[in-house]
Amino acid sequence: MSIKLKRLIRILPFAVVLVLVTIGWWRILNITYLARVRNGIAAILVLINLLMFLFSYRLAILFTGIILLLCTLNLASFTLEIRTESYSLSFGGFSVSTPEFQPWALLLLAVYLVINLRFLLNSFGKYGSAIK
Repeated sequence: MSIKLKRLIRILPFAVVLVLVTIGWWRILNITYLARVRNGIAAILVLINLLMFLFSYRLAILFTGIILLLCTLNLASFTLEIRTESYSLSFGGFSVSTPEFQPWALLLLAVYLVINLRFLLNSFGKYGSAIK
């Protein structure tokens, strides 16, 4: 596989996020949706990430993962409809529940990790060369 194709595949999760944020903000500005703070945070982070691609490809790929993690943990949102999930287990009177997360962001984070984990470990990891 050529290096240009690998680089293109690595930015695919960011491209999906960029398209979703663009569509979301187009709908906010043109169809009288009310933007939430989480939508604004995601838009600012995506713009910063877009600028990072001009200066450092490695850091931009890492920052894409940070954006996806923030969206998964419901601190930012790249879609207008913010749907969250939470699960809990009960043992008698004791209950343990997961934090709320966004399932679509979690799916995109999983795809991101499948595509970019080796690249990130080789670029930033202390033991990145042992994974080859």
